[in-house]
Amino acid sequence: CLFYDVKLQYAVPIISQQGEVAGRLHIEVMRVSGAVPERLVGGDDSSENSSESGSYEVMDNNGDIVHMAKKLTCRVKIKEASGLPLNLSNFVFCQYTFWDQSEPAVAPPVVNPDMPSPQNKEAQFTVKFGHCKDYVVSVTEEFLEFISEGALAIEVWGHRCAGNGRSIWEVDALQAKTRTLLDRWSEVTRRIEMWIAIQELNEMGEYTAVEVHQAKDVNTGGIFQLRQGHSRRIHVTVKPVQQSGTLPLMVEAILSISIGCITARSTK
Repeated sequence: CLFYDVKLQYAVPIISQQGEVAGRLHIEVMRVSGAVPERLVGGDDSSENSSESGSYEVMDNNGDIVHMAKKLTCRVKIKEASGLPLNLSNFVFCQYTFWDQSEPAVAPPVVNPDMPSPQNKEAQFTVKFGHCKDYVVSVTEEFLEFISEGALAIEVWGHRCAGNGRSIWEVDALQAKTRTLLDRWSEVTRRIEMWIAIQELNEMGEYTAVEVHQAKDVNTGGIFQLRQGHSRRIHVTVKPVQQSGTLPLMVEAILSISIGCITARSTK
């Protein structure tokens, strides 16, 4: 995602020491500033731009060649860990090492003393994190190889016991196996939400969405109230539904829209 400048919002599976999925870690990785060059300036001594030390050439939106500093600002967000079993939900924190950082970054949990701890064994736990950190990295051949082929490993740590060390919850093997099967299925599924609006040109010269009436015998979202003789256009929005699966599916563009099976009905 850093190489192609695409914001990544992903619910990463949390793998336990037994090799089972023990929850999901919701993260966000994106590029804040900087650009990835096709080639680094100074690699060829015969290049006219070899004197521009500490910079490289990129093409802007107008097609002009500009010099950019060999710096890339990357942002890592850790939002929450969801679906954790209660016996592994005592003081959960994360840590990771981004690229060439000497010290690992630690993401502590957001502790709310007013929120009571759940005592239901079959319930699942969600831990909130308020971690957001920017990294300014020098663009090198090794870093380009890392963001194009490498991965960021985030460790999730917790404690099995709470209080005086007495185990409060026991691991239910059958429940853990069932959750593992469901998590594996969610890894290859993702729901897509599609919104369709018919817009008409109003008296102000602006396109506004027409009114939609709900009906019990109509299962397509409703009945669009169209007016005769008005210019219209169709506005379609497609986006993945949050927490509907962990398949890394991103909608980039809608290529075409077709309307068919138009049926004329008498209102009499």
